[in-house]
Amino acid sequence: MAGHLLLHSMEGVDASSLIHNAKNQKLSKEHDVGESENRISNLTDTIAQHILSFLPTKDAAKTSILSKRWTYLWLSIPVLDFHDGANHYSDSDEPPYKRKHFMDIVERVLLLRDYSTITNFSLTCNVLYDSTRINTWISAVVKCKVQVLNIRLYKIREPFILPCCLFTCESLQELKLNIYYPLKLPSFVSFSSLKILTLIRIVFPDDHSAQMLFKVCSILEELHLISCNSSSILEAELMACYSDRKIDYRAFKLLRGLSNAKSLKLDQFAVKALDDELVAHLPVFNSLTRVHFDWVVLFYSRQVLLSMLQKFPCLSSLKFEGLSFMFRYFGTYDWTLDPVPGCFLTHLKTIEISMFCGSEIELHAVRILLKSATVLEKIVISFNPWELKDADGLKKQQEAHEQILSFPRASLNCLIAISCPPKEKKRLEFFL
Repeated sequence: MAGHLLLHSMEGVDASSLIHNAKNQKLSKEHDVGESENRISNLTDTIAQHILSFLPTKDAAKTSILSKRWTYLWLSIPVLDFHDGANHYSDSDEPPYKRKHFMDIVERVLLLRDYSTITNFSLTCNVLYDSTRINTWISAVVKCKVQVLNIRLYKIREPFILPCCLFTCESLQELKLNIYYPLKLPSFVSFSSLKILTLIRIVFPDDHSAQMLFKVCSILEELHLISCNSSSILEAELMACYSDRKIDYRAFKLLRGLSNAKSLKLDQFAVKALDDELVAHLPVFNSLTRVHFDWVVLFYSRQVLLSMLQKFPCLSSLKFEGLSFMFRYFGTYDWTLDPVPGCFLTHLKTIEISMFCGSEIELHAVRILLKSATVLEKIVISFNPWELKDADGLKKQQEAHEQILSFPRASLNCLIAISCPPKEKKRLEFFL
């Protein structure tokens, strides 16, 4: 009996202890959960808004249901991104109710938010017959001292002119316009802070408009022109292959207006639009440190290329890109860089060649580049992965690799890096 009572007493102690420990663990978990909730609640508005800025605007808006404090917090996030799914590959219009829902959301956000700074604003939508409403949105964003503005507009079915305030926005540092419509500029344009300008499918009514726009970008570092229309400067370059002197002169005026640029990308048509006479009248690009050419320019427009490089005395990075296997070379293999551009002797540190195929003319070009660049630190050559799909392709790469490593180098410190990027599935890249 004594033993039984003793055992019963011990069991009671163990049960009591277990119950006590369980309660403590539960309280500890509740404390941890509460502490976790407090961590979120204790975030300052600035930090919470910064976190929300990484979400699409429609998702950031959903946080308004979390608590009373979060109801309007998302309205002051510095990054806004609105996209109604529009693109210039679609012919069908969206259902009216979706259109109304999208338009109402944008207007609600811009109406309810305060005038705190918007660092980034992106708008992608069809214009249809709502140009006035869309211009009101852009004007509101400008008032919020926007710094990065990305406007992509499609299906413009009524006269459309961007608001004048956009072209005098002092806070704007990066502007991207993708609008297949004539770009009408106001009488006064001033971009005092603009460093990056990207124009896609833009139509300049005349050369004066283009020159006016580029001239006022006094600190512009990068200019990207993509698929602009036939009356624009970029399309004039693309049409230069027809030897139209007027078009060549347009390309010359455009390039002349970019003498303060730090980075330029010139395709083969832009280079073909120029000749030695026009290049001779270009200013010296003292700020230019990076330039990007099509690979074929080195083979078919070499003299113009050399003349242009003489205008780039501080060039430190030179990139060649292109599918050179798509053309046949019928020239000689005894050419050199004569005269050697000054930047090759003083500033050029890096050369990049992409989509390399290892053809005889390409190998000759690499030999000449290595022989001419006396201060070169690195040359990076990336093979075209689609040319290396079988054993013959891999063998060709290995042979080209060995040849390149055996080429003499004017710079003893030059590193040669050769790579083969992995194949990627073919895909269409849309400028949206």
